Amino acid sequence: MSDSTPRLEPGVVVPTRHAPPQFHERTSSSELLATAFFCLLPAAAWGTMLFGLRAALVLATAVVSSLVAESIIVRLFRARFHRVEVGSAPGWHAAFVGLVIGMMMPPAVPLGIVIVATLVAIGVAKWTFGGISGIWLHPALTAWVFVTYSWPDAMTRWTVPATLPPDGLTSATALGLLRAAAERGEVVIGGLSGYLGRIGVPRTVLDTTVTGWFNEVLVGRFGAALPAGYVDLFLGNHPGAIGETSIALLLAGSVVLFGRRIITWEIPTAFFLSFASLTWVFGGLPYGGGFFSGDVLFHLLTGSVVFAMFFIATDTSCAPRTAIGQIVFGLGAGALTVLFRRYSGGAEGVAGALLVMNVLTPAINQLFRPRRYGWSLGAFR
Repeated sequence: MSDSTPRLEPGVVVPTRHAPPQFHERTSSSELLATAFFCLLPAAAWGTMLFGLRAALVLATAVVSSLVAESIIVRLFRARFHRVEVGSAPGWHAAFVGLVIGMMMPPAVPLGIVIVATLVAIGVAKWTFGGISGIWLHPALTAWVFVTYSWPDAMTRWTVPATLPPDGLTSATALGLLRAAAERGEVVIGGLSGYLGRIGVPRTVLDTTVTGWFNEVLVGRFGAALPAGYVDLFLGNHPGAIGETSIALLLAGSVVLFGRRIITWEIPTAFFLSFASLTWVFGGLPYGGGFFSGDVLFHLLTGSVVFAMFFIATDTSCAPRTAIGQIVFGLGAGALTVLFRRYSGGAEGVAGALLVMNVLTPAINQLFRPRRYGWSLGAFR
């Protein structure tokens, strides 16, 4: 075995998607976490371009404070218990959790809230339960929910990107505007993105140009048309969290994760199918439409669905171990996201959905245990 292989204490169960017998993977935990970290950097850099140096300061504060908190706690654990967990490169794990927290934050959030979030993530969600192998709630999601409910005004104060034209600016997110329209009982006709344009949400010249070319050269020949606004949503030219706006860069990072086999297809695919199908069936009802009229593309391009689907829900430390368990996890997360977006107090819903599925993960592991030497050990034999 390589030097990076952790020495486990007796009785420690290592989460894995495959049942034994297993083979040794030469790639260390540090390399896997470093790869995931750098896959997020392009989207984080784009957020800095959109929202300025204030966004960069939020990201840097989140990463540095996570590393500092991890270092202090590791030293305390070493002094008290004469050992620390070495299972998954604590330094890189803390940096990754910090970057995820920073990317989920509004650009103008006070730095003190960012520091509190990292302390909750590292000190409570991670080390209170023994470190990486004991995590059962995703640290970044736990921290985000804690600070959102503690400081709701600061966590819902959004910044207009520098790429948008100066006229008709709004600092509300696309999901927030649509949620307000649904609460007022307004009827939205012609697509959700078209509604945003009619109420004055600005679009970039790039969106107008690309949409016009796309309709003229490609889909226009088939009698279809792409409404204006979706190109800006795809590229990230709209108010939102620092690192969640650019779907294009998040998808590019996910391709690398799949290529390196850091994540597998089960959770993202099940999440997408569940979320997209339920949005299509029921998503149009809040806006005056009927069944099967939901705007799936709009809901995928707004909020944190894509970010969570590839970079948060796939975290092996708090996800089911078996392939069938991961599929159930993804289906539940997608369904709960649709439900929470419609009926919860906020417009997002992804964080709450994933935390609920984290809580259900032990039950999923019990129901869908792995096969060992051809015999089923689960509840369903």
